[in-house]
Amino acid sequence: MQRRDMDDAQRQAFIAQFEAGVTAGIVGFIVLGGVFAESVDLPGERLVGMVVVGVGLPPPSLERRALESSLAPLGRIAAYEQPAMTRVVQAAGRIIRSASDRGVLCLVDDRFLQPDYARYLPSHWQVTALRADQVEAALYAFWNNR
Repeated sequence: MQRRDMDDAQRQAFIAQFEAGVTAGIVGFIVLGGVFAESVDLPGERLVGMVVVGVGLPPPSLERRALESSLAPLGRIAAYEQPAMTRVVQAAGRIIRSASDRGVLCLVDDRFLQPDYARYLPSHWQVTALRADQVEAALYAFWNNR
């Protein structure tokens, strides 16, 4: 799990777990916009899936509020929505690093289906809306349909 106080050695040890090629599967918990979401290269089967919970809106701040006000009526988009969705897409980019990679991205938040957020998702993504009770069967079908 990513922690706020991780030093360089701890970050390297976290990544090494994925690079070791463990076949039993490893689950890592990271923060959108954090060092692991944007600067990690784990090709092949080292990272085959990701679950993003929430759209990752940046917290309100004086800077964000000023940006939102100065760019009205599109201020909310520039200050919050676009940066949030950029983080989501960048994090998802950790899954597919080469033409031969396969992987699954689960976006857990109804807002991902709303046009204001969905427009930031790459057009080549195969988006399927599922209920929680459908996820296991969909993942099984994906991984067994090579």
